[in-house]
Amino acid sequence: MTTITITAKSVEEAVSKGIEELKTNKDNVEVEVIKEPSAGFLGFLGSKQAEVKITIKQKPLDYMQDFLISLLAKMHLQGEVDAFVKEEKTLYLVMEGPDMGILIGRRGQTLNSLQYLLNVILHRKFDTDARLIVDVEGYRSRREKTLQRLAISLARNVVATGKSIALEPMPPQERRIIHMALQENSAVVTYSEGEGSLRKVVITIKINKSRS
Repeated sequence: MTTITITAKSVEEAVSKGIEELKTNKDNVEVEVIKEPSAGFLGFLGSKQAEVKITIKQKPLDYMQDFLISLLAKMHLQGEVDAFVKEEKTLYLVMEGPDMGILIGRRGQTLNSLQYLLNVILHRKFDTDARLIVDVEGYRSRREKTLQRLAISLARNVVATGKSIALEPMPPQERRIIHMALQENSAVVTYSEGEGSLRKVVITIKINKSRS
């Protein structure tokens, strides 16, 4: 974060000078008044100027990137964290490095837990409805393709046997991939059942009601 200390005849003047020096606007800074101005004896002897500390606020994505880099350092993991916005209100942190695979875990469970933790921190720190996606070297993209192929294959089995199939419990992001993969399939429907970490997707035959 960028922080400067400014002195001036008044707090307002000091803040104005600081904002101009930082080339930003008032909504993007935090102001801490260190000293209030004082007139001194007879209005001028021993007078003191106002002193303020002005800090540019970190944007949510920048803050979360710094937080994750710090977390990796504490875990003694070396790598880089790329931060970007891909869709509206969706923030991405993508980790790359020789030891980052340990953060994926079995079927992404460790990565999903890390993503959940970082989203909790994001929403406690900032007033935002954005969501944060955390990835390791394109794992989520590969996982998405795997789930899409799985959904299509299981749907064929449901059609062939007429029996519903319940998948293993999945986090919301992965259940959504299954739903989206089969939403155009006219032969089956999907729905979620269960609570919390045990919530899973069920694929079943679509019942066509005849019109009277």
